Amino acid sequence: MNNEEKATILVVDDNSTNLRLLVDYLREQGHRMLVANSGERALTQLKRVRPDIILLDVMMPGIDGFETCRRMKTDRDIADIPVIFMTALNDTFHMLEGFEAGAVDYITKPFQQKEVSARVSTHLLLQRQRRELEQINAAKDIFISILGHDLRNPISVILGFSEILADSSSDLTTAQRDRFGAIIRQSALNAQCLLENLLMWSTVTQGRMIYSPVNVDLATVVDETIALLHYSAMLKEIEVTSLLSSGVIAYADLHMLNSTLRNLISNAIKFTPKGGQVVVDAVPQNDQIKVSVRDNGIGMPPKMLDNLLANKLSLSRAGTDGEVGAGLGLFLCRHFVEQSGGRLWVESARDEGTAFHFTISTLPSGRIDEPQTELNQIL
Repeated sequence: MNNEEKATILVVDDNSTNLRLLVDYLREQGHRMLVANSGERALTQLKRVRPDIILLDVMMPGIDGFETCRRMKTDRDIADIPVIFMTALNDTFHMLEGFEAGAVDYITKPFQQKEVSARVSTHLLLQRQRRELEQINAAKDIFISILGHDLRNPISVILGFSEILADSSSDLTTAQRDRFGAIIRQSALNAQCLLENLLMWSTVTQGRMIYSPVNVDLATVVDETIALLHYSAMLKEIEVTSLLSSGVIAYADLHMLNSTLRNLISNAIKFTPKGGQVVVDAVPQNDQIKVSVRDNGIGMPPKMLDNLLANKLSLSRAGTDGEVGAGLGLFLCRHFVEQSGGRLWVESARDEGTAFHFTISTLPSGRIDEPQTELNQIL
């Protein structure tokens, strides 16, 4: 949440006058307000909504503010929401009890508008900074995991097979040398793709990716992507086919479109067994084009598909030949498609294959300001 975004604030107080006063104060600043007149009702409300901050009265009938706060802090889903106590009790004992219960600050009664505003603003800022720091730490962990695991794999393959080829004593046939050379080439391409994804992921997460759409021939872009992934498909004896005809013009950022197609097609190859098929197709729909990447691979069971659609960050599973993935591909695809005003979704069934679909504009006016997200997980 940045400084210009509205916060959602829950005020818990059994005094209706206090509630009205605080709601009026904070609505003037543009915040969205929720109210509860008891600790029990606040806990019930928190099962349905998740405010950014909670203002909690200490002295209430039923469970008091201290006990209400303690119960909030035992719930993992809401434990990180800052709680500011409101009280006329200003002795050290009660303040310590409030901090021990999990509060971050106090507002004293009778309320002063400037004090309320300052304390709420301060803790909203601290909460935003804490979440940003958590995102930075999560990004760092992913970065280290990629460098320590995913990048090591193609480099190890390159070193291993190049040592065999460099061994003058090895008795290799021409066919074996050709195959080992193809494996080295594909491993180098895999490492290059990983590094490109990593650099783009860094650019996206830092907000430095600029959307620059132009008119492009979609069939040409698809053909170039398939050619780039030729060795990967050849090693698994997978046929990758484009059903697109020349002349289908899309309005897209070429860099983003290339990355989206490369990640979706390479992912289809990754999860398709030897001898399988991957098909790329596109169907015009008014001022948009629906692009589909289908495979007849191992597919996904319903539970895995549900996890794929969840808004969580995780690394991908291994491919049919033990291929590893950095877990960044679908994150980039989703971001680039939405940046282009489209949407991305998936259909899959175990042992029946998977189809990823995304829409892309054919006209500059086709861009949507607030695209809906249907796919919120990275491979």
